[in-house]
Amino acid sequence: MTCRQGNFFSAAVLLLFTSTMLLMAIFHWGYSAKVLQFPVMAGSLLALCAGWLAVRSFTASEKELDDESELFSEGNRRCSLLKRALWLSAVFPLGYVFGFIVGLLAFSFAYTSYHGLPWWQRILTGFLIFAVVYIGFYELLGVPLPIEPMWMRE
Repeated sequence: MTCRQGNFFSAAVLLLFTSTMLLMAIFHWGYSAKVLQFPVMAGSLLALCAGWLAVRSFTASEKELDDESELFSEGNRRCSLLKRALWLSAVFPLGYVFGFIVGLLAFSFAYTSYHGLPWWQRILTGFLIFAVVYIGFYELLGVPLPIEPMWMRE
């Protein structure tokens, strides 16, 4: 599968999943408008990202797509399956011990640093994680998350 096909396929799957979940939330599960605020906001952002990825898969040159995907290629030692699993397994302990805000910010900074992203992308990733977790889940949906570090909890 070429990068162009992979990008388009990823965008199509993302759009299909997002639209299916939103339609089920509205028509099948019958969620109220208050409950739907965050899923609609998150779904809209996902749809925009998928749309951008689909458009990009047709407008970018093959060299640009290859350069962008080089970081995640199979030969890259930083992206082996074991290392991906270790990164994912570090999220919950960091969030539980240091609180979800600090833990996820530390995780996002470490992960983006490990993969060599520029400093502005590290800050942007941290901000987006804060917005999704704290504002979306904790404030809007009322999901009980361990926000404080473990030593500050009662």
